Amino acid sequence: MVNAMRVFLLSLAFSLPLASFGGQDSETPKYNQEIASYKDIQVLAHALSLAQLVARSDADKKSVLYLALDGMARAVDRYSYFVPPGMVGIFMQGMKDRRVGIGTNIARTEDGNIEVISIEPDGPAFKAGIKPRDVIVAIDGKQIKNITFIEAFKLLADVGSPAGSKVKLSVLRKDAGNPTEFILTRNFLQLKTVESKVIDQNVGYIRVTKFHKNTVPDVEKAIQDMKKNSPTLKGLVIDLRNNPGGDVQASVELAKVFLDSGIIASFEGNFPGYNVKFRADKGSSYDGPVVILVDEGSASASELFSGALQVNKRARLVGKKTYGKTACQTFVPISDEAGLYLTVGRFFLPDGSTIEGTGLVPDVIINDNMKEEEVLGRAIQLLKR
Repeated sequence: MVNAMRVFLLSLAFSLPLASFGGQDSETPKYNQEIASYKDIQVLAHALSLAQLVARSDADKKSVLYLALDGMARAVDRYSYFVPPGMVGIFMQGMKDRRVGIGTNIARTEDGNIEVISIEPDGPAFKAGIKPRDVIVAIDGKQIKNITFIEAFKLLADVGSPAGSKVKLSVLRKDAGNPTEFILTRNFLQLKTVESKVIDQNVGYIRVTKFHKNTVPDVEKAIQDMKKNSPTLKGLVIDLRNNPGGDVQASVELAKVFLDSGIIASFEGNFPGYNVKFRADKGSSYDGPVVILVDEGSASASELFSGALQVNKRARLVGKKTYGKTACQTFVPISDEAGLYLTVGRFFLPDGSTIEGTGLVPDVIINDNMKEEEVLGRAIQLLKR
């Protein structure tokens, strides 16, 4: 059992994408044998056997094990959960470039419901008016607190259901007394992480909807194309509103496009002694002015990128306070059919501060009543200043 635990922990360590980063100071992961002793594992096995023994005769005995594993994951934090057999395909469905869904990125709340982290632009949830920080308390009449996170994930996506199928959500908004009912129609969602255009004659606008392995080359190509089409380009507005994060490595590499030198972020792993500091050390490929648009749906990797440029005084932020998620997750298979989605560490801003639960504060704050052209106008004005 001890050897199995050691293999599991080491597989976690080497599955981290962080190991492939350049420009970093790091320490080697160290395995701590005190994490789980043989006696502890005996207690776990004994408790599991007892629970299965007294379970109802019509109950699925394996469900006891699966609930125990989900409980272990929940003990890590609200972003971690167990993916049981039969659900891995559903979990991976959310990673595909094209899929059917409603366009929400979600996390479990401390009390067992689901909180919306961000909304995918132009998706069904966006069009219905669902917002970041909204709490989903029921899906098709099923109370979220009575099911596991991955089961709720399946109900939202309902993998196998065609575009056009409907789902009913009960949503509790901050400061609202009662939930609001939304009936959404699932539709095709296309993952296109980078869109660009020239606005106000000579200002480049780049929207990054999610950090993906192709994000950095796509952004670099967009910059080159806009420079070619508008030789007097005055600067860039990078739109990260409703960007839930994604590939942490991509956000670090994108920061290097704009930073000549300095610390981008530091990462403190949940493994003893696994700490990494990411640096810009090759010189930037774009040195013009930069303004970044953010809102409460900007989270995780998008906050890492925005925070790196703001703290290093390389860019100004315009918008609303961001979500405040510094936890980094990875999916770890623990069998051919099941796995764990676990938080493996957290990132810190270049100055060592954390924004977990608080978010980044923009340099220029906008209100809910401002129209899109006004928001862009503020960004352009700040850029040209």
